[in-house]
Amino acid sequence: MLPYLLDNNFTIADSDLSGEAPEMLATAVKEQIIKKDGDKYIPQFTIFTFAQFKKLYSEIFEPLVQLVKPQTLELVETFEKLNKQSLPKNNHDSYIKRWTYFNIWDSGIKNFMFAAEDGYLYMPETPEDGVSLTLSFVY
Repeated sequence: MLPYLLDNNFTIADSDLSGEAPEMLATAVKEQIIKKDGDKYIPQFTIFTFAQFKKLYSEIFEPLVQLVKPQTLELVETFEKLNKQSLPKNNHDSYIKRWTYFNIWDSGIKNFMFAAEDGYLYMPETPEDGVSLTLSFVY
């Protein structure tokens, strides 16, 4: 549906909807993923062109990754060590790597929550104020 909206200036004629599209559109509006504004349907999330995404990645995310990479690698080593000590001895390295990945992922989620709680990230107070969406890169 999103490509259709983009190609048609965010306008949908009732006659253009078929199959599951009307129900999908109604659900998206109800869940506030898409906002109905007159005869237009406006996505409530950012849409990047490939060029914008590439610029965002190279100018913002890649420098941030390089900034935190040493600490992240240190954290990975610590989690690997803890997992080797706490998991049964007959576990293969693949299990240790998998649990280390889960630990890092969980740490990222908790850091997001703590940053929001401490006021470093804006979090809408109610669903009517908006929702928190993140653009994540797994490096």
